[in-house]
Amino acid sequence: MTGSEVFSITSIIDAFFSSSVRVDNIVQQVFRNQKKSSILGDDTWTKLFKFDTSYPCKTTFDIWDWETCDNIIYSNLETEIGNNKDLIVAHFLALDHIGHASSSITHPDFKAKKDKISKFLTDIVQKMSQDYVLIITGDHGMRDDGNHGGATKEEIESFMFAYTKSGQLSALSQYKKSLG
Repeated sequence: MTGSEVFSITSIIDAFFSSSVRVDNIVQQVFRNQKKSSILGDDTWTKLFKFDTSYPCKTTFDIWDWETCDNIIYSNLETEIGNNKDLIVAHFLALDHIGHASSSITHPDFKAKKDKISKFLTDIVQKMSQDYVLIITGDHGMRDDGNHGGATKEEIESFMFAYTKSGQLSALSQYKKSLG
């Protein structure tokens, strides 16, 4: 999502203390081309990228806070969709926090939060217009003990899911063309 390079531990550490991302990425392309964008949730994004609108969560690193960051998304995503944004990044944090705090991805709250996010996204999909593309991805994987940051397959592999009501992802190539 933010680039195609393989990151070293040094570049990852630099990202936490950086004021911007230096590789080409879709977020910067949207901003450079004067498209409208929003970020909701993890405030790390606002330290690295420019957005027209932001709803940053200030408890990003508080693993015992399983509500605040995700509630920002629940409260504001529909409004931002209604504002016809070209790009909206909604970074949920509760699953990551629950994994760290409970040391388990089998914790009952982990499943409950996963179900809540799934229901919320299902509702969003039902309200999406035909020309929207929903992309869901993880920023990292997670071990069964709820941690990440190492080099195991479970930690470094993630996923990406793209959906559009039209059934055609050609909207992505049209969008790319409109960016120039």
